[in-house]
Amino acid sequence: MYKMSLWDYQVRGRNAIQEWADRVRLSKRDRGLLDQKVDALEAMAFELATHTHLVAGPLNNSRDKHIYKLRVNGSIMIRLMMCRGPLLGENACTFLAGATERDMKLTPVSAPSLASERRLQVCEDYRQYRRSHERFAPG
Repeated sequence: MYKMSLWDYQVRGRNAIQEWADRVRLSKRDRGLLDQKVDALEAMAFELATHTHLVAGPLNNSRDKHIYKLRVNGSIMIRLMMCRGPLLGENACTFLAGATERDMKLTPVSAPSLASERRLQVCEDYRQYRRSHERFAPG
């Protein structure tokens, strides 16, 4: 079975992706849907994830062409900004920033550029800026 490594962006030892999920107050149902999509991503090749539209991108509104978004349509439209890798030769994805979408507009609007900045930080020092992905739904 195919298995991709998944990582969350961290700053000062805290999981920034989990903190975003707590800030936007994702419901239990939305957290479960998000975990389902993440599980699907973990189980398939990145190219297949883009062809099946599980992952969209690369995004035009990011500073570089390495930012993608994982789309989850729940009671709110969840968009996780992510990149492939980013370390050379690694079979992985790193979740860099969270956003919600309404009327085809992201909140926060800066999510793609924030994700680009964070990707560069991970490239410079992945041990400091990323940790193994944590599930969104409890237990």
